[in-house]
Amino acid sequence: MAQEVWLVRHGNRQDFVDPFWKYLAERPHDPGLSSDGIAQASRLGERLRKQGIGRIFASPFLRTVETAACVAEVLDLPICIEPGLSEWMNPEWFGRRPEILSPKALRAQFPGLEFGEHEPYLHPSFPEAEEEAYSRVAASIRRLADAYPEPILA
Repeated sequence: MAQEVWLVRHGNRQDFVDPFWKYLAERPHDPGLSSDGIAQASRLGERLRKQGIGRIFASPFLRTVETAACVAEVLDLPICIEPGLSEWMNPEWFGRRPEILSPKALRAQFPGLEFGEHEPYLHPSFPEAEEEAYSRVAASIRRLADAYPEPILA
């Protein structure tokens, strides 16, 4: 039987709506969602309501956790963090490893996060070649699909 995996990109980012946001941001490479991004993520949750999704995974970037949280609220599911799903650690985009919120700070902001339920598989290195990023994400998705029999959202 084939495993069902829903791959989702985060909603619209704050820095795409407000290009000056990054100049005042504490973590300029970790924007959250814009208001329309939150609406997109909520509509996604409604769209996925009848798909039988049993687990939600997100990278630790704020925009992906916010997207997952909107979906999780509609589906009444917890969220697990999988760093292997993170974006490409492209040294041309980032001068150094991007700063993200700590697990403790994420949990304080998103009570639906589960830590300990899922042990992360892979962590991106910095810097990372494009091929490494594709391989890492693909390996993470394969491991998630192998470990969890129910349909998953990643």
